[in-house]
Order: sequence, then structure tokens, then C-alpha cells
Amino acid sequence: MQWLFFDLDGTIIDTEPVAAATGKELLAAMGIQLTQEDARLVSGRTWHSALTLLYARHTFPQPFDTTFHSIRDVYRARIESNLVVVPGSIEAIQELSKTYKMACVSGSRRSEITWALEHIDVMRHFSFILGCEDYTESKPNPESYLLALNRAQCTAQDAIVFEDSAPGIAAGIAAGIQVVCITSTNHFGQDTQSAHLHVPDFRSVTPQLLASLKN
Repeated sequence: MQWLFFDLDGTIIDTEPVAAATGKELLAAMGIQLTQEDARLVSGRTWHSALTLLYARHTFPQPFDTTFHSIRDVYRARIESNLVVVPGSIEAIQELSKTYKMACVSGSRRSEITWALEHIDVMRHFSFILGCEDYTESKPNPESYLLALNRAQCTAQDAIVFEDSAPGIAAGIAAGIQVVCITSTNHFGQDTQSAHLHVPDFRSVTPQLLASLKN
């Protein structure tokens, strides 16, 4: 049985604009002005990984943990009040689940992943989820996808990854898995050329398309 591994943010749901706006707003209140390069650098990473990079680039007036928890909490509240779904993702998950087994492999916390998938009523289609608590290294490190392969008990050749960001694509490729890139959510001009297939969203993703990719 072949497996599909889905990233969450920017792949199934379009959260990057909210994340960027939240980070920019709260950091501006601390006197830190984020650049377009900052946004491109941290897009697709966990909050912890993103802030670690930003703390190395800027001088913050408060401890890391204080910033981390305040930004994450505001972001979560905003997502819950206005969740944007990538076009076709719900329908594609429902249809593809008839042919493939599925897992969600995300840099978000498991509670956040579960909430989002339940909110759009697709949780039942996923055999398991992996969140940031499950691995020590953020994408682009392949640890998350290697763990997914082990959990699914399948080889890289029997899996396909759906991603939107350069770090996520790099993680999938480093794990030896073919990667489909969702391009419409690339809001910060990341280089995603290394993905094996590019589609704007899920409206064109069918079992036939994925079969042609594997062939």
C-alpha cells in the first residue's frame, strides 16, 4: 500500500500570511522590524526553529520563551477564528484516501494539527499524525519524514510528500521521497524548484496524476 504524507500549514491550510502578520506585528511592538529576507528564511519552519533563527539575527528585549509563547498563542487564536483552506485540499484528501494511506507530518503541535484536521472534517482519513513533539530537528532536516516512513512501515519509494516550503521540500527529498509542491501558498518567494511536481493547489491532484509521478 502506498502512502501520502501531507504537511499541514501552507499545504492543507493556508496559514503562512497569518503567521507572518502575527510575528511582524508582535515583534514590531518590541522594536524589531522583520525584513522580507527574514520572512523567507523562517517560512515553513516550526515556531521554535523560526524564532531561534530570528534571535540570531536580531536583538530581542525579552527572553526567548516569553516571545515564543506570546506569538504562538496569538497566532493560534487568529487561526481558530479564520481558518483558510487550500483550494481542493478537502476534496482531494477524501478522494485520495480511497487509494492511499495517509499521514500528516507537520511542524505544528499535535494538538494544533488535530484541531485543524477535525475542523475541516478530514481527521478520519489520516492513519497517524506527527507534530513537533515527535522529533528533535525541524525541516529541512529529514527526521520527520524518516520517522513517518518508519511509522508507516513503508519505503521511500512507496510514499509521496505534499509540501509548500523550501525546508519541507528539502526534508522530503533528503528522506528519499518524491515531493509534490503546492505553489499558490508560496507567499514569500521561496525556491521550490527541487520538488518533483508543482501544482497550484489540490484541484488538479488525482490518483491518476500521482500514478504518473511514480511511473
